[in-house]
Amino acid sequence: MIYSSKEIALAAAVPDNLQFMQDIRRHNLPIHAKKFNGANRYDLTSFAVAMIVGELREYGISLASCGRLLSRIDLDDLSHKTEQLQLEKINELIVLIPQRDDYDEGFPTSVVSWDDVRYFGRDEYINFIPVAIGDFLKSKLRGEW
Repeated sequence: MIYSSKEIALAAAVPDNLQFMQDIRRHNLPIHAKKFNGANRYDLTSFAVAMIVGELREYGISLASCGRLLSRIDLDDLSHKTEQLQLEKINELIVLIPQRDDYDEGFPTSVVSWDDVRYFGRDEYINFIPVAIGDFLKSKLRGEW
């Protein structure tokens, strides 16, 4: 599916979609548009990132800080997991945003169960912000909002 700028802004819980499009560029948010029939369109991964931005803003995190935090996410893995969610191969999707950017490559930033979240937090002692987006993405794919 492809999404409009208004839908991206709605997912990020911002009131002005034009201002948010400028903020995406200003703060290097990993939301990427593709031109389709003369308008910007976004894929499911960009929509998921916008949802994560909305959740981080609920915590009171500025857009500049969101850009720095989101740079720590493996977008290729997130893209793969959103495709699996869309194909109903997985039921849950939780993005783990590391507090530090010096973790090794073995730390996955997208997991598919809360058991994985507990494992990395409790057993591996990694500090991160978990953001569950699976249910929201599934409801969007079903056209419920």
